[in-house]
Amino acid sequence: MEIRKYIRTISFCVMFFMTLTMSAQLTVDSFSLRENDMSGMATGVTARDPNGDRCALIKVFAPQAEGFSFYGGATSGFLTTETHGNEIWVFAPSSAQTLTISHATFGRIEYEYPVALRKGATYELLLNVGSGRFVNINSTGMANARITINGKYVGETPIYNHYMPYGRYTIAAEKNFYEGETIISVGTNDNKEVRQVLVNMTDMSSHYGDVLVTVANKADIWFNGQNVGNGEWMTQLREGNYTVETRKADSDPSITTFTVVARRQNTIKANPPTQHTGWLSVYTRPRNVKALPYDLSETLTLPVGTYQISFSKKGYVTQNLEYTVRRNETTRDTVTLQRITYVKPLAFYFGGGYTIRSLSGLSAVVGAVYQRHDLQASYTFGLAESDAVYWEAT
Repeated sequence: MEIRKYIRTISFCVMFFMTLTMSAQLTVDSFSLRENDMSGMATGVTARDPNGDRCALIKVFAPQAEGFSFYGGATSGFLTTETHGNEIWVFAPSSAQTLTISHATFGRIEYEYPVALRKGATYELLLNVGSGRFVNINSTGMANARITINGKYVGETPIYNHYMPYGRYTIAAEKNFYEGETIISVGTNDNKEVRQVLVNMTDMSSHYGDVLVTVANKADIWFNGQNVGNGEWMTQLREGNYTVETRKADSDPSITTFTVVARRQNTIKANPPTQHTGWLSVYTRPRNVKALPYDLSETLTLPVGTYQISFSKKGYVTQNLEYTVRRNETTRDTVTLQRITYVKPLAFYFGGGYTIRSLSGLSAVVGAVYQRHDLQASYTFGLAESDAVYWEAT
């Protein structure tokens, strides 16, 4: 009993310590009115307080949008929320004075509004979970620059309220041959104010080359996870090494690595996708049959698909057949050609003619064919007298 009591005591202390630790993680870095943001007054926003008035809209920025709950006090209860990308929209009555925020992992915090909420107004709340800081990122030289942080794309400038865990980061900006890069460190000594990061960009067009990538069979060309062309892709890239992938239905993708040289036309013939194949094996009777357009003397390896083959041989009836070749499967068949029958098993015929010579006459013929036996009768009727014929005794 004493051991069990001791274990329960330890478990309670650990849970209490974890609760204190979790509760200490959540902090509000800033709360401010967004003067020019009319989201709270939009006609599609229908959240109302108990008196039927518009609620104040609080846009909460946090490292993640899932798992948070928001409580407005005994009179308001749990507040209506919506998720919009990385923002959590919280609708609070204008009479509310405090906001309780809870999360199963990050703990719980009770926050007192520094100002009185206004009906339909839009506010911004930066919610820190204790592992990083909020950063605003902008660029010089080119607006709407493409921003990557440690090689991962995060959006286009200007970027507001981007949460960055503690650590060291390389922030790169790129657009239309303009490039820039800066390295920052986010640490526990940073103040709660949103950090402003400005990436200076310069013209780097002299380091770019024209690129033409082609591939056979009009295959799709993929670059950096995007489909950039079908059979052909023209672009400009910074000098260096790159990789493209070619894809096509019923085929295995292929990879092509190439090098771009600045201020030059770089033409790359990409490796086509490897088509899925199967086998076709056809035995014919007789053996020396023409099978157009293929030679079926051996098993054929063919791309998957449907094929039409014409089987022919002199003295035999031609056959046209269709075969479907499937991936890694052998399609087998035996084709027997039938001989052509030249003599009909049963037939009847008749005819007549006129002979024009010194001995003219009419001729008639009638006959029948049965099982290759021909029975025929004919008669000739002369129209002029024949020469006299004398019989002599010997």
